[in-house]
Amino acid sequence: MKRLFLLLSFSALILLEAYGFTDETDRQALLEFKSQVSEDKRVVLSSWNHSFPLCNWKGVTCGRKHKRVTRVDLGGVISPSVGNLSFLISLDLSNNSFGGTIPQEVQNLFRLENLDLELNFLGGRIPVGLFNCSRLLNLYLNLNSLGESVPSDIGLLTKLVSLDLAGNNLKGKLPSSLGNLTSLRDMGFNDNNLEGGLPDDIARMTKMVRLIIYENNLSGDFPPAIYNLSSLELLNIFGNRFSGSLRHDFGNSLPNFRELYMENNHLTGEIPTTLCNISNLQMLKMGQNHLTGSIPTSFGRVGSLQSLLLHDNSLGSYSAGDLEFLSGLTNCTKLDTLLVYHNRLGGDLPISITNLSTKLITLQLGGNYISGMIPHGIGNLINPQTLRKDTIFCGQHHSIGYNKLNGTIPPEIMQLSLLTLSMPHNLLTGTLPKEVGGLEHLVTLSVEHNKLSSKEDCDRDEWILHDDLIVGFPLAECLTLVLDVGLRCSEEYPTNRLATSEATKELVSIRKRFFKASRTTRGIVHGEPRHNLPLKWTMTELINHQDILTKIRDEIESVLGATRRLIKESDLQKLPYLQAAIKETLRLHPVGPLLRRESNRDIKINGYDVKSGTKIFVNAYGIMRDPTTYKDPDKFIPERLLVVEENAERKMSYRYQRYMLELKGQDMNHTAFGSELYFHPFSQNK
Repeated sequence: MKRLFLLLSFSALILLEAYGFTDETDRQALLEFKSQVSEDKRVVLSSWNHSFPLCNWKGVTCGRKHKRVTRVDLGGVISPSVGNLSFLISLDLSNNSFGGTIPQEVQNLFRLENLDLELNFLGGRIPVGLFNCSRLLNLYLNLNSLGESVPSDIGLLTKLVSLDLAGNNLKGKLPSSLGNLTSLRDMGFNDNNLEGGLPDDIARMTKMVRLIIYENNLSGDFPPAIYNLSSLELLNIFGNRFSGSLRHDFGNSLPNFRELYMENNHLTGEIPTTLCNISNLQMLKMGQNHLTGSIPTSFGRVGSLQSLLLHDNSLGSYSAGDLEFLSGLTNCTKLDTLLVYHNRLGGDLPISITNLSTKLITLQLGGNYISGMIPHGIGNLINPQTLRKDTIFCGQHHSIGYNKLNGTIPPEIMQLSLLTLSMPHNLLTGTLPKEVGGLEHLVTLSVEHNKLSSKEDCDRDEWILHDDLIVGFPLAECLTLVLDVGLRCSEEYPTNRLATSEATKELVSIRKRFFKASRTTRGIVHGEPRHNLPLKWTMTELINHQDILTKIRDEIESVLGATRRLIKESDLQKLPYLQAAIKETLRLHPVGPLLRRESNRDIKINGYDVKSGTKIFVNAYGIMRDPTTYKDPDKFIPERLLVVEENAERKMSYRYQRYMLELKGQDMNHTAFGSELYFHPFSQNK
């Protein structure tokens, strides 16, 4: 009986995915499955016969185009007849889309030890009859829609080892009878609407290892009963309204913690120094509370510490000595996340920060009162794992903004494999190190509101902006090829999808074709590789406009037919809607929102004298969203760039509107429509 219906998904559907099979193959595969089901259960599959069309079989869904089986779903309601299986020891109906309620007849399953109904759509109350199953060891009712309060009769299940009621709509207070579950090791009530505090009776649950109650409305002082649960390894009370301070002997009473999640509550007082006595502690998350005092320097004794989150509190005293804890943390060689932003930490940034763990991925010190210079040894924090070139989302996130840091930005900081580097609202001077051009994975670079200034930076931005592209870069063609790969990777039927390995090869081929190999790591606009921006915006717009994505897919299929080849340049004339979608993306999201120009002669514009040599910035973003030129300029409407034609058969078709005017130079060649909509006399002979 166990996972009866899930077996169908794994056995029958594996056959259905084979390339070249027909709907008759699907029919035979499902009939073969039915033949292996015992007779007393075949009634569920009674519609699976030759009298009914395949796509009308119960629980079977077919694709619209090829009429092949794409989904088998045998959900429904759990029949009360399940109570007749009185010898049942284990019942697993998880993830089967069952609705309705849990039948009261489960009370007849007195031999039941394991009941798993998680990830369904079950509603109503938890039936009281369930608690007659006194032999239950594991009860999983999580991720349903069960409501009302937790019945007090739950305390009758005294043999329970695991209890999970997370992700329901339970409300009210937790019953004190939970204290009778003295064998319980795992208890989850997270993601409900429970209120009140934890009952004192849970102090008797001394075998508890994992207690998870996050995202409820629980309140009151931090539950004193928890201090009696010395076996606890994981406690998660995130997102409640617990208040009060933690006892000074916290770490001595609960020495076995590995993970402690206490963020987003109303806890006050100081961080108990005895936390540093928990030798196996890996995760300590106490952010978004009202903690005060200093950060213990003895955290350095916790060699297993991986994540320390103390952000959004009132730690520190705006003075020297607040950052001494950093020296201790240099002993935590496994530390990968340190968040202490939005506190009251003061003093100079110590040199010891350069000796933190090389596994550090996220360091956030922003929103404090830290002064001094950024140490030159900051480059020591290189994480070998984040330097892997085959990882797309690799890199580190470091933020030291909104402080009082001064001096120059050390070039060594650019040695890090950064995704985010945030240093705004400080007193930094000098220039942005040229090494920023080598941060190939950088997504966000924020240095505003400092005292940085240099004409060289502007010139370098111009060089960085254009230096990675092959002359005459055909942006539309590149986007078309990449989009085609993406569409083939998202085919509805697995057998038609492009394999990941093949997609990678094609994308690498496209990169080699359109970009200079020696410059691809340097083409950055505000931290983002220049050629990535239009690709990401195009895919984003299509994800948010599924109707447009469908039109593009249909247009490509009409041109390529059943072939699975790449789109060729010669195909583009036959794909006007695809071209329009790409150009519409470039209109809404120009690659260079501000285009720099230099006047080559004196000229008067709207009564203003513009001298020769004046630097001019063309607001391409504003021009492309001009409401006097475009109706609904902020909406993604590829049709605005198409001429609708009607042929002799009265079928509608599209013709892409082409703009032929071009300028010397390449800057405007990467915005929609070339340049004719914003022609400027001083840019003609650049």
